[in-house]
Amino acid sequence: MQDAVRIQRGRISQGLWSVGFGLTLFAVAALAVHGYRTARRAEAARTAAGLTARALQQAQQLEMLVMRMEADQRGFLVAGLPAMEVAREADFALALRATTQLRPLLTQSAQRARLARAEQLLRERHAQMRRTSTIAATQGLPAARDAFTIDGTGTSHRAAQAVADLRGQQQARLLAIDVDSAADEARFNQALTLGAIALALLLLHGAGTLWLQRRRSRGLRAALAHSDAMQHAVLDSAGTMVIATDTTGMITVFNRTASQTLGYSPGEVIGRHQPGLFHDPVEVQARAAQLSTELGRIVEPGFEAFVALARDGRTDTRHWTYVRRDGSSLRVQLAVSAVHGADGELVGFVGIANDITEQERAHDLLRQNEQHLRTIIDTASDAFIAIDTAGVIQDWNAQAERILGWSREEAVGQSLAELVVPAQFRQAHIRGLERYLRDGHGPVLNRRIEITALDRSGREFPIELTVWPLRTHARLSFNAFIHDITGRKAAQEAIRALNSELTEQAEQLSQTNRELESFSYSVSHDLRAPLRHMSGYAQILREEAGHQLDASAQRYIDEIAASARRMGALIDDLLAFSRLSRQALTLVAVDMNTVVRDAIADAGVAPNPLATIEVAPLPPVQADPVLLRQVWINLISNAVKYSAPQGARALVRIDGEVDGTHVRYRIRDNGVGFDPRYADKLFGVFQRLHAQDEFEGTGVGLAIVQRIVARHRGQVAASAQPGQGAQFTIELPTHEPQAQGRHVQVHSDHPPREAA
Repeated sequence: MQDAVRIQRGRISQGLWSVGFGLTLFAVAALAVHGYRTARRAEAARTAAGLTARALQQAQQLEMLVMRMEADQRGFLVAGLPAMEVAREADFALALRATTQLRPLLTQSAQRARLARAEQLLRERHAQMRRTSTIAATQGLPAARDAFTIDGTGTSHRAAQAVADLRGQQQARLLAIDVDSAADEARFNQALTLGAIALALLLLHGAGTLWLQRRRSRGLRAALAHSDAMQHAVLDSAGTMVIATDTTGMITVFNRTASQTLGYSPGEVIGRHQPGLFHDPVEVQARAAQLSTELGRIVEPGFEAFVALARDGRTDTRHWTYVRRDGSSLRVQLAVSAVHGADGELVGFVGIANDITEQERAHDLLRQNEQHLRTIIDTASDAFIAIDTAGVIQDWNAQAERILGWSREEAVGQSLAELVVPAQFRQAHIRGLERYLRDGHGPVLNRRIEITALDRSGREFPIELTVWPLRTHARLSFNAFIHDITGRKAAQEAIRALNSELTEQAEQLSQTNRELESFSYSVSHDLRAPLRHMSGYAQILREEAGHQLDASAQRYIDEIAASARRMGALIDDLLAFSRLSRQALTLVAVDMNTVVRDAIADAGVAPNPLATIEVAPLPPVQADPVLLRQVWINLISNAVKYSAPQGARALVRIDGEVDGTHVRYRIRDNGVGFDPRYADKLFGVFQRLHAQDEFEGTGVGLAIVQRIVARHRGQVAASAQPGQGAQFTIELPTHEPQAQGRHVQVHSDHPPREAA
């Protein structure tokens, strides 16, 4: 600007030299008048420049506060943080204070009217923000975001546009002051040239006048320098990025925030680059294509993509991606406006950009969380329903559609009580809702209950319901999971029917057991009497008439007595076998070595006194010792009996081991063995694999073994080969002993003596 002033001053000087000496005296007089006026204008310019700079600073601060209010409100609507509302209210208070401080700085009524209009729009925008906060508190953030205008075409745009226009007027006025000051300086320099000529002709008069004008010129330049410094200070202190260009797109202003954010120094970009230096070229191309469609004319992908709307007098506010010098990127909200001179001519463009990277990241995270929650709800195996405090359905997932029959679009907005609650429960549902809203208590909240619901067809079916209240900010809702338990109820009904049937069968079994006990009593008493008579009369016949009988008759008498004894043993075994199903188990820690030792003593080796019995150390087990003793008696008796043909070489081995959750015991002999094809018949009552004349027995002993082991939840198995001996294996679980109860032991006058 100073170079232009000097050039203009040189031209005026040359013109003054051509005027001639004839105008010298007139020039001296005019110079004096001009000097006085120039001084007054310089003083007025300094005052106006200072006042305008302060007004510009206040206008820029007001514009920054308006943008911060918008950012705070959008941040609240994205993240739902109450701190953003507090920041918004603080920015609003500061904005009102800025308008108050700006008002006395405006000297023109039109400017004051524009400020009043901006203040009115600001208050309207603030009222709208508070309304959206109320909506967020009552209806949730999605409804508040829908109600809030964020596209720059509503009250926010008009308020920001009014402040931007006011700022533009102040900038234009300051620029006009600069231009007028430069013109004054140029005229002053021209006057100085004339004064120099006059002073050369009029000597001391011209010299004095020249000295006075130069002194006043220095004051004017100081005022201009002060105004420039003030403008740069305002730009550098702004917390937003301020970037201005001329009409060709060359950057003319690049403030400190822009430099720190993007990594370029002002000297690197001012006068050398356009804003496309730090813009994403893909976005620029897409914006140019969009503007070409909107405006109906070709917009080239470059500088015009930023200023096409600004050229039409509109402020273009949108989101862009800035690329830093190091290649990293950030998201910004950029507002681009046109700058006009005092004569209304377009002199350039200014853009104000705010970093919104964190805001967009928070918004994206919120959207992802909402989508994740929506996916969980929609894929849940149970129906999900949410209602508000009025009982109106707010949410309805896919499983609710399948279970209840109504689509989400049909259900949302309907009364839950009228839609799915059966008539007999509706009043209770309404009273429970009112009670919770009144005193915070709800009898069905936060627990599972079983109740019925209605589907679309009107069918009433059983459900399992879980309801819990959820309060977010000032909004209260009730959420519920509904599980269709029709199948479970059907299964329960089937179980009840089965239990009834089992109860009836148990009664029948009890009756059968009573009849069996009666039969056992008859066997024990009524059948024994004839056997005693047979045995007694055979003995009397042998003693009194035996000398008169021949050998055949003696043999017949012996057969009668032996048959009576076998019949008695069979009766005893049958009675013992029948008692096993009724005898209670007494589970204690059993030392199996002691039990086997006692069993050997009880079983004896009468069938083969020469047999050898080897017993390895046996692990303990939890069992009924009395019943296990009977098991070992029967097994040892069998082993000794069926190995008797070996004579002195007869050998019986007993061992045991722990295998995980079971204890395994084995008894092996080297007796006659048996055909393994008939092993499954060994444990049946009266099942024998050898003839009575080969080996005596009743065929009940192994059945007793199998019954006792089964009652211990164990297993018994047999393996053998003819002529190679046999092995019996018992497996019992290693469970803990049950609680001690009443111990019931078996007492028998004639315990089983023989196995199969």
